[in-house]
Amino acid sequence: MGDLTGWLLGIREKSRQIGEIAFQQTEFKRDAWRRISENDPILSSAAFNSALERIQDEQDDCSPLMCPG
Repeated sequence: MGDLTGWLLGIREKSRQIGEIAFQQTEFKRDAWRRISENDPILSSAAFNSALERIQDEQDDCSPLMCPG
C-alpha cells in the first residue's frame, strides 16, 4: 500500500508541474500572438486561439527540414 501511495503522490506532483508548464506556454503564445496581430491589420481582428492564429502558428513552427516544398 505504501508503494501505491508514493506512486499517487508522484503523479500528483508531476501533474502540477505539467500544468504550470502548459500555462506558461499558453501565456507565451498569447503574448506572441498579441505582438503579431498588433502589426497586421488583417490579423488584428482575430482572437487568440482562432483559426487565423492556428494557421499562423503552424506556419511559424515549420522547420525547413520538416516542411514539404
